[in-house]
Amino acid sequence: MNQITRIFDLVSHYPGGDTSHTVFATPVPGGWEPVTLETYQLHTKNLARAFMTLLDAGDRIATITNNRPEWNYVDQAAGMAGMVHVPIYPTLSDEDFRYILVHSGVRLLFISDQQVFQKLSPLAAEIHDIIGVFSFDHVEGCNDWRTFISLHQSATSAEMLQQRMNSIQPDRFFTLIYTSGSTGRPKGVMLSHQNILSNLKAIADIFPMDFGDRALSILPLCHITERMVNYVYQYTGVKIYYARGWSTLLKDLHDSKAHGFVAVPRVLEKILEKIAENMQSLSWAKRWGVRRALKLAASWEQSAGKKQMRRLAVADRKIFSHWRQALGGPKKFIACGGAHLSEKILRIFLAAGFPVHEGYGMTETSPLISINHFTTPNDMRPGTQGKPLKEVQVRISDEGEILVKGPNLMLGYFKEDETTKSAFDPDGWFHTGDLGNLTDEGFLRVTGRKKELFKTSGGKYIAPLRIEQVFLRSPLIDNMIVVGENEKFPGAIIQPNFDFLTSWAGNHRIRFLSFRDLVRKKKIIQIYKKEISKLNRQLSKPEQIKDFRLVKDEWAIPTGELSATLKVRRMFVQNKYDKLTRSIYRPKKNRRVIKTKNPGQGSADSHT
Repeated sequence: MNQITRIFDLVSHYPGGDTSHTVFATPVPGGWEPVTLETYQLHTKNLARAFMTLLDAGDRIATITNNRPEWNYVDQAAGMAGMVHVPIYPTLSDEDFRYILVHSGVRLLFISDQQVFQKLSPLAAEIHDIIGVFSFDHVEGCNDWRTFISLHQSATSAEMLQQRMNSIQPDRFFTLIYTSGSTGRPKGVMLSHQNILSNLKAIADIFPMDFGDRALSILPLCHITERMVNYVYQYTGVKIYYARGWSTLLKDLHDSKAHGFVAVPRVLEKILEKIAENMQSLSWAKRWGVRRALKLAASWEQSAGKKQMRRLAVADRKIFSHWRQALGGPKKFIACGGAHLSEKILRIFLAAGFPVHEGYGMTETSPLISINHFTTPNDMRPGTQGKPLKEVQVRISDEGEILVKGPNLMLGYFKEDETTKSAFDPDGWFHTGDLGNLTDEGFLRVTGRKKELFKTSGGKYIAPLRIEQVFLRSPLIDNMIVVGENEKFPGAIIQPNFDFLTSWAGNHRIRFLSFRDLVRKKKIIQIYKKEISKLNRQLSKPEQIKDFRLVKDEWAIPTGELSATLKVRRMFVQNKYDKLTRSIYRPKKNRRVIKTKNPGQGSADSHT
């Protein structure tokens, strides 16, 4: 580890040093094609020499691409040449693309394929700072990355590159990552080699995978958690297999026989939803067995008694072992972060033998602040986001905000000195904007976003995240936001789980022409009323959802409701459904009200 002081040192000091070792495996028809360490080192250094010929140290180089080996070539080459890598999600809107490319002052742009080229080339032509666009796939009308190397590398010698590499210090500005913009315009986070390596070193001490193991890369490498763990894989010598996409995720897990992967909660939720979907084709007896196993798993405890252990062993033999086989065999490592993971879902995966390491972090903290792991039984507590990493300090302010200090803290926000200054207090503590608490054992629990707190007209403060966490456990609900600022009670805008709902409607002979038609059906409204009434019992009276609206849309990245990291963009959703939200709070005489039978519960409207 002492040899690794800059990110690009991972290439030269790859464990074992066997140049025939597979570093990456890229999907091809029928399987994966290996990329060896020799290929990785060759392409990375050749690209770095070409960058030095064309650009100055500190210039920005952007990638807009799916996960693939070439992303790593550009990433490491930019670091070697003293330039700054700007990874950009391919799913952003034209407005966000324009803002990021202009704001960052990108000089070179590397794109994945024809589709991205068609979208970006007119925009790139308008931005004077961009002097070249190159593709990874063969794209008509666009030079590829190999052509770029052949045109420019010869003017810079290997010795000149080595001199540049020797001059680069660990605290040098290495990458510029734009936040997903879930609450507004993206901010550019500046991270150094040292920032990210501090996370890598802390994780390496607890990382359970070994040289030669296989990992499936699922989340975009633009996602700071996937990226940091990508470096951990390389430090350890884990072979990285690239998933084809969301639609083939279960097949990719099965076929790659991966020992680990990084996920956001939605990935784990989708896996359980697929299991629930497959249950529909089982016999009554087998469905009953799965439901019983799920109920048992949801109450999993680390210190289970002998009776529960025996019951779990039976469930494992009959149910959970088949899950593990379907997902490519036993797993050593599943990292989960980026949003809140339902404690119930976490316990189910843990009971089924999947070692889920739930953590908490931000792009600004490179990313991890805390994580649950399995080094000892005292390092894991479901319902929390784990203990702070080594060398990372956490404290809770008087207002309940999580404050952080450590070597993982960003250099600052790009071109935003005032915003950077306001993010730190005079004592150097970074204000995360998240609310939370520390348990007596030192585990961090995140409870909400400070900016998302609102007050009802009765003067009660509401933390939407806490309420949403309860309701997102329901198989009927895919996403939701809690509303009600300055109103008498909290309400909810709910995006149904349409996969589950359409299956349920079919089984109950409910005919519908579209999702719009489906969410207006009285029987559908009624099952949501019952579900909300049931879940409300887990909340205090001021927090209970008294009214709701179902939407006909599936929230997605391209349509703007979800960020590139699959978080709900709350402001966008609130604006989009403003009229629907206002209908929740119109005078009762103008509403169609369905009474609830539960005492103390508010009424819930049918969808209008």
